[in-house]
Amino acid sequence: MELIVDIKKVLSDFSLNISFHSNSTSLALLGESGSGKSVTLKCISGLLTPDEGKIIVNRRVFFDSSKKINMPVQQRKIGFLFQNYALFSNMTVYKNISYALNHLHQKAKKNTLENIIKNMRLEDITEKYPAQLSGGQQQRVALARALAVSPQALLLDEPFSALDNTLKSIMIKQMLDTLLNYNGIAILVTHNVDEAYQLCEDIVVLEKGQSKGQGNKKEIFMNPPSLAALKLTGCKNICLVKKTDDYTVKAIDWNCTIKLEQPIYHDVTHIGLRAHYIKIADSSSINAYDCWPASCSETRFRRFVFLKLNFPPIDISDYDILWDISVEEWKNIKKQPYPWKITFDTDNLILINESL
Repeated sequence: MELIVDIKKVLSDFSLNISFHSNSTSLALLGESGSGKSVTLKCISGLLTPDEGKIIVNRRVFFDSSKKINMPVQQRKIGFLFQNYALFSNMTVYKNISYALNHLHQKAKKNTLENIIKNMRLEDITEKYPAQLSGGQQQRVALARALAVSPQALLLDEPFSALDNTLKSIMIKQMLDTLLNYNGIAILVTHNVDEAYQLCEDIVVLEKGQSKGQGNKKEIFMNPPSLAALKLTGCKNICLVKKTDDYTVKAIDWNCTIKLEQPIYHDVTHIGLRAHYIKIADSSSINAYDCWPASCSETRFRRFVFLKLNFPPIDISDYDILWDISVEEWKNIKKQPYPWKITFDTDNLILINESL
C-alpha cells in the first residue's frame, strides 16, 4: 500500500497545506476540530479539488496539478463512510447497499450483495429501513455499502462520534476485524487518540491545516515530534522551558529547575510529563519538589490529583501538574502531612523544540 498526499487548498475561512507519505495499510489523521482532517479526506475522495499538489494511491494518480490530472470521483474506487452514515432513509438495508452496485450486471450484483451482507452479518435486517436500526446497525450498513465496491481506499470520517461508549467499544472491535480482512488502505479521521491507536498503524498529526508529525503510532506516542502531537497523544502536563545548560532546564510555568541525567545538545522549548509517571520522592531523588493538592477528581479506579508546586494553592483552580494515581496510592498519600514531595524519572520527560 502506498499513499502520497502533498496538496494545498484555500477555502473561504481555512487554508490547507499538508504533505505526508505512508506505506501502511491503515493511517489515522489525528487532530482537533478545524485542523483540516475532513478537508483532506474530501480531497483524497475527489469531493473537493485541491488548488495545487498531488494525490497518489497505490501508484494511481488521483490528482496532479502540474500534469493537469484530476481523476473523477467514480473512477477513484473510494469507499467513504461518512460521520452521519448518509443512508437513504426511503430505502431498505438491501437497497442501500445495492445502490452502490448499480454499475454491475444483475448476476454479479446479486453475488456481491449476498457476500457483503453475509460478511457484515446483516442477514436479519435487510428489509428494515434506517430509522428502524440502532446506531451500530446503521454504521455496519454504511460500512457494507462502502466496501461493496471493493475500494482501493476506505475513508472513515469520525465513524464513532455518534455512538455511546459501550457501543463504541463494540464497533471499534468490529471495525478492527473488518480492516484485518481489507486489502486496501484505510484512512481514519478522528480527534480521539485511543481510536487512532486501536485501529491504525501510522498516524499523521494535523494542526491548523498543516501536518505536524507522522510516523508509526508507537513512535508518535513515545517521541511526539511536535507540541501539537504531544497534546493530541494525551499528555496532561506541558510546560514552557528554557535550557540553562546541557543538563538543566528551567521549567517556567512550574517555577522550578529540572536536572537531566542525559545531556541535551539541541534547543528545547517545552517539556511534557505524562500524568502517571509522577511518584513520591525519596532521599535519592535528583529532582524533588514540594507540592500541595489543589483538588482531586475521582473515577472508579483512578484519582486525578491537581498539584501546586512550591507554594500552597490559592483555590482549586490554582495548580501546576496533574497526577494520575490509583485509588490505593491515593488512600496512602492523602494521609501524609503537607507539603508532599514528588519526583519523576527524567527518562520519562518528553523534550520538544517548537522553534524548528
